[in-house]
Amino acid sequence: MQLVYRARVVRRLWLPFGVVMLAVTALGIGISDSIFTGLGALGLVVSAYASWPVMRLTADGLIIRNLRSVSVAWADVRSLELGVQMPFLGMASQELHRYGTNLRGRKAAAPNVGLLVQTKDNGTQAALAIRRNVLGQEIGDYAQQVLAEVTAARQAARRGGDPIAAVKALRESAAT
Repeated sequence: MQLVYRARVVRRLWLPFGVVMLAVTALGIGISDSIFTGLGALGLVVSAYASWPVMRLTADGLIIRNLRSVSVAWADVRSLELGVQMPFLGMASQELHRYGTNLRGRKAAAPNVGLLVQTKDNGTQAALAIRRNVLGQEIGDYAQQVLAEVTAARQAARRGGDPIAAVKALRESAAT
């Protein structure tokens, strides 16, 4: 069993834009205009960007999927924190951030703060799906909640317990 964490806010902001662009392309199929093809392609890119990043919490560790997937065993996790992700993301994410900064100005220049997983062997891994802000807009306490859940899972794994059961227990105690 596993728990899946998706970039809810990124999807809320970008996925509708991508769907609209795809719909514009579908409506313009009979029109021989390259703008519809371009908008459709942009819609596909935006939809993929909004849907692809994910983090999976398993009994064995974390699977962080940004552009590519990285598995981190619980024994390899040195620490977990919320911090600036940009230095630990790939060139594509850095270019997208730079492009957004140029379009939106200083507000978008705010650093993308999100979950950072420091490992013993593979350095720091940023979970792009778990962020506190997108293009300078604060998005609530989702990142804090995920950090608390992953920390509880890590502690349970260190004690020899079930990480997923620890997260479920944490969720139940928060609900009451």
